[in-house]
Amino acid sequence: MEADEVEQRIRVKRGGQSSSPRRKRATKSDVATPLPTAEDTPPAPEVEPPPSAQGAPQPAPAPRRSPVLRPRPAPRPGAPMNGLLALTVASLFTPFQFATGVATVRPFDALAAVLFMAALTHLNRMRSDRTAIELWILLPYFGWHALSAFTVSAQNGLRETIQIAVVLLFAISLLILKDRLNVRQVGRHLLIGLFAVMLFNAAYHIAIGHTGGWKTLGDAKLSMTFLPVVLGLFLVFRPGWRLGLILWLTTGAVILLSGERKALLVFGVLSALVYGRGRLVTMTAMLAFGAQALQLFALATSNAYLTRQIDTLFNPPTTDLPLEALARGGTVESLSNAQRIFSLRLSEDLFSQHPLFGIGTNVYVHYVQQMFPYAPAYLRLGIHGEFQRVTVENGLLGLGLYLAIFAVSFGRIAALIRRLPRPARRTYTLAALVLILPCLVSLSLEAAATRSFLVLIVLSFAPDLMRRAAEMQGLLTWRPRPVRTWRVPLDDSRSSVH
Repeated sequence: MEADEVEQRIRVKRGGQSSSPRRKRATKSDVATPLPTAEDTPPAPEVEPPPSAQGAPQPAPAPRRSPVLRPRPAPRPGAPMNGLLALTVASLFTPFQFATGVATVRPFDALAAVLFMAALTHLNRMRSDRTAIELWILLPYFGWHALSAFTVSAQNGLRETIQIAVVLLFAISLLILKDRLNVRQVGRHLLIGLFAVMLFNAAYHIAIGHTGGWKTLGDAKLSMTFLPVVLGLFLVFRPGWRLGLILWLTTGAVILLSGERKALLVFGVLSALVYGRGRLVTMTAMLAFGAQALQLFALATSNAYLTRQIDTLFNPPTTDLPLEALARGGTVESLSNAQRIFSLRLSEDLFSQHPLFGIGTNVYVHYVQQMFPYAPAYLRLGIHGEFQRVTVENGLLGLGLYLAIFAVSFGRIAALIRRLPRPARRTYTLAALVLILPCLVSLSLEAAATRSFLVLIVLSFAPDLMRRAAEMQGLLTWRPRPVRTWRVPLDDSRSSVH
């Protein structure tokens, strides 16, 4: 028992290990070596830099790069902006207007201001290398037009200045958006808007019992002149569009029943261009067939007004009555033609007296009312023809500035077509003719202030809109113009200061 107790005590002292196995002797590797101190460590040998590096500046440590925060690009003008632009143009053909003490306010005026404010949000997306030549060529004529209006009265000059300011807001908006627009979407919205205005005009006249001669709403009748332009552009780029053919025939039927001769003339010419595809023989045959169809319709219809309108379209009336006799009520078959003949006779006399600077903007109406107070009301209207009005009221100076817009625009369109691939030139030439010819007809036979200015803007921006359409089709690629750099001599001895 005593031996067991002694063995138990020894086991406790050894940490619970049994004393029976023999302990292993500690070796040198098992002994912990002390860590070397700074005094025990020998100094490192100094390394001399190579001779080429002696005296060279040591590179500074690279700065820590911070994350670059790039601004998000501004969004492109999407469907709302394209729709707003089309709505602004279509509103110009609505019959709604509000007369004020200074000027007549239309929905176009308010929408042009809204469009301008919305376009300013896309100002930072303009192409910096583009020159605003389409806007600069408009300013000389607009300025002379407004300045000439002050020759009548301050109120007349203020009215024309406000009108030009509103039109310029629209032009500046188009200048900002022209490189980002979806021209196909804008055209689609504009087509729907003009078609709605035309159908509203037809429904209104049918509701009041007019089966023909749908021209009493004034501004709405002009939609029938410009609707074939928008629809014709779609048909030029989509020749086999069946729905387009149905819309084209519907538009032709409404124009025929309306008795609007300018629209009939535009529709006939565009029909030959769109479906004749520029082939001279086909276009001539189509025009001849259309003329015969119109004459047969004039013989078959029981509406005397439509018969007279079609007859005067092919046989314009003339008269040998002097100006005084016309002013006292001596008329020809059509009151509209009588007014045109009267204004043409009077314009010749006024132009011979003031050939260079003209008689002043809007002076013609005041002159007729003062010199011919006994004339019928239809003769005391303004001149029906923008080219004639500009020549009489703004003189040769105004006419030169006016024609410069056409010259620059036509030259830019021709240069654009030459840049296109050869297979696409025919299509874009037809598109240019579809756009230009109705505008010339409208300006020759109508003088409607804001709408005439809008036609000028469309013609001025036509090269940019066509270029945008070509870019969307992949026919043209925009490349920024190279920046011109100037070489500065670094050696001061070569340059001398005198």
